[in-house]
Amino acid sequence: MGILDRVRSAIERGVNRMTGVEEYDSIFDHAKVDFDASELARIKDSFRVYSGLYPPVTYKNAYGKDVDRPLRFINMLNEVSRHLGSILFNEKCQVTFSDKFDSRFVEQVLENNDFIKNFSTYIQVMLATGGLAVKPYYDAGEGQIKFSWTLADVFIPLHSNSNNISEAVITSHTRQVIRGDITFYTLLEFHEWLNDGMYRISNELYKSDTDGKLGKRVELSDLYDGLEAATVYKHFSRPNFAYLKPFGFNNIDPASPLGLGICDNAKSTLDMINSAYDRFVWEIEQADRKIIVSDHFLRMQVDDQGRRRQVLDDKTNVYQAMPGGIDNLEYKDITPEIRADAYIKGINKFIETLEMQTGLSAGTFTFDGEGIRTATEVVSENSMTYRTRNSHITNVENFIKELIISTCELARETFDGRGNPIYAGEIPTKDDIAVAFDDGVFGDKNSELEFWLKSTMGELAPKQIAMQKLHDITEDTAIEWIAKIQQERSYFDLLTRQLDAESQLTGGND
Repeated sequence: MGILDRVRSAIERGVNRMTGVEEYDSIFDHAKVDFDASELARIKDSFRVYSGLYPPVTYKNAYGKDVDRPLRFINMLNEVSRHLGSILFNEKCQVTFSDKFDSRFVEQVLENNDFIKNFSTYIQVMLATGGLAVKPYYDAGEGQIKFSWTLADVFIPLHSNSNNISEAVITSHTRQVIRGDITFYTLLEFHEWLNDGMYRISNELYKSDTDGKLGKRVELSDLYDGLEAATVYKHFSRPNFAYLKPFGFNNIDPASPLGLGICDNAKSTLDMINSAYDRFVWEIEQADRKIIVSDHFLRMQVDDQGRRRQVLDDKTNVYQAMPGGIDNLEYKDITPEIRADAYIKGINKFIETLEMQTGLSAGTFTFDGEGIRTATEVVSENSMTYRTRNSHITNVENFIKELIISTCELARETFDGRGNPIYAGEIPTKDDIAVAFDDGVFGDKNSELEFWLKSTMGELAPKQIAMQKLHDITEDTAIEWIAKIQQERSYFDLLTRQLDAESQLTGGND
């Protein structure tokens, strides 16, 4: 948001306060919102790239006319975020709790929301677009705490510091069609701290006839039955949402608390990959024939009825005209050879650049002329991918812990139909919660086996833990297996010594 935009927005907010009218072109004109609109524009552009929404390619056909065609592209943003997300957190990861904390309520909430599976999916869009917020809320109909997953383009900070976001507004958009007329509604859900330390969640509904415009404030009952205008909570220690962003500094807007998508600094590389791939596919599609013809072939011809008609398909660029013909010939076939090897090498070079920019090991992705293949080799603890994964883990672990704490605080101040809190237990600390990530880094059992062999041989992990992880067995079973292995080893050691002794007594002769 430029200086002139900020001045205009401030004047508009002042006029609205004096007149009592609440009508805005944009959410950034709202009195409570003081945030740079360019950050939201950046996030929406990341969603555009992630969704593969590219403008058409314009080219000149054989008649010299501009013709549009769709861009052929490789969605590398999706490939990178999916690959990194799968080794960072997947359905094998586990959330565990200390023995002193009664975790039955939290475990039930996580299970009811299918948290592990859903988070395994949402972490990919978080990496691609730069952020994700999850808000617990009470579903009175089901009598349960539910999670609302909020993507980066509808989450706007109100107040924050370099470490966290303490207040925010979450937007929800709804269209209503009545007799062909479309009305656009926007619900603003404000999360704010009051001066006395209490926490307030308030709702405002806006109505507009124009898509993209916030519009005029209307009653909540126009669209939502029973939605409270505001709810105040007395004993919250943190916001009623948890916000997660990728690891790393926001170098595009250092003052912003929002995160960057993993390819936000590599969009030009994504464009180069797409441009090379598009030209490669287009060359294949146009490689059937390339013919130079006399220009009279491309002129408008007159048929037997005297009607002027076009001889060739308007979309073709196969034919190229040459005035007067070619050495008295009417046409000449100059169909080129497809430069497949050059294109494939070029695309792979651009992919190598993308791997470097996103912190992935060289060779993670390969283009083979048909599509993208992902490496299946071991993700070793010394690889770039492994180090990048570990950088993100701290943010993910802290996010899960904060969500669980917020869930318990909300449940303790939410009452059922009989006036009882739906949760009366203790609020866990972050030390009471642990997240097991180890299984998420391995692409297959072989890579997992190699990792644990190195860890146990280097005395970096006990054999019991390695046994549990590799075979998905309980602690007691792992201890039992290790004891049997030691027993068998002792037996064979004894047998070997006995055979050696007998061999020495007989002089080594059979």
